[in-house]
Amino acid sequence: MWHAGCSPAIQETAGQVAESKQEEEAMEAFAVGLVIGVAFGVIVVGFLAVGAYDRGFNEALHRRKAWRAELVARQAAAHQVITAMRKAG
Repeated sequence: MWHAGCSPAIQETAGQVAESKQEEEAMEAFAVGLVIGVAFGVIVVGFLAVGAYDRGFNEALHRRKAWRAELVARQAAAHQVITAMRKAG
């Protein structure tokens, strides 16, 4: 008479169940690591995007100030030339 734990078929099944559990645990660990990695990546990329936007905005603001100053200087010079031409003519 065979005992349930001594049967070769049952032992293989028990070994397969243990192996299946290990594979399942490894898959869960991989899935959890993947989710945590994606979340961390999204956070890092978000901060980098905000920083890049801020730097670009500040740079554009400084360029606009320089552009505006040059425009005012050109308009003032043109106004002086036109005024001088009117006085001469």
